[in-house]
Amino acid sequence: MAETIKPPKSNPNSGIFRALGILLSIAFLGALAYWSVQKSHSYDFKGAKSMQGVVDMANFEGKYKIVYFGFLSCPDVCPTTLQLLADALENLQDSSEIVLLFVSLDPKRDSLSAIDSYAKHFYARSYGLIFEEEDLEAIKKTYGVHSRKIEQKDSALEYTIEHSSVVYLFDKKGRLIEEVRNLAEIENSLKNLISRH
Repeated sequence: MAETIKPPKSNPNSGIFRALGILLSIAFLGALAYWSVQKSHSYDFKGAKSMQGVVDMANFEGKYKIVYFGFLSCPDVCPTTLQLLADALENLQDSSEIVLLFVSLDPKRDSLSAIDSYAKHFYARSYGLIFEEEDLEAIKKTYGVHSRKIEQKDSALEYTIEHSSVVYLFDKKGRLIEEVRNLAEIENSLKNLISRH
C-alpha cells in the first residue's frame, strides 16, 4: 500500500507573525519618512529681518540657497569667502536661480541696510539677514556655527568675532545638500547642486 504524504500542519500563529512583521515594516518606513522630512526642514528659520521685511526660509522656496554666517567688521574671513563665492557664481553659466543669504553674527552693530548692501556688493541676488540675539543663538546651534566675541581694548571696534566659516548649500525645496568647508571646492559644489537637484 502506498504511503500517503500529509501536508505539513499550518501554524495558526504564522498569520499573526506575518501581520506583525508587516505592521513593524510600515511603522519603520513611516518613521523613516517622518525623520527625513524633519531633517530636511530642521534648517528652516523664521523671523529674519531683511530689507524686504521679515522673512522665513520658505520665502526663498523655488531658489537654490547659499547660507553664510558672518559680520560687517570681519577683517578677512568674510570678505574672502564672499569673494570666492562671487567668483564661483560668476563662472556658472546661469546663477539666476541662486540666492545668497548672509546672516549677521553681530546684530548689535550690523545695520540691516549696511549688511544687505555689503552682501550685494559681492553678489546681486543677496539678502542680508539679522535675527534677534536669542533667535540667532538657536539658529547657530541648528547649523553648528561656532562664534565668540574677542575683546579688543585698544580698538575703536571694542571687539571682534571669531567664527567658523562654512557655506551651506540648499536645494530649491530647502533641503540641505552640502556643507562646504573647503572653499577651493565651492564652484564644483555649486555645479553639483544645480545639476543634481
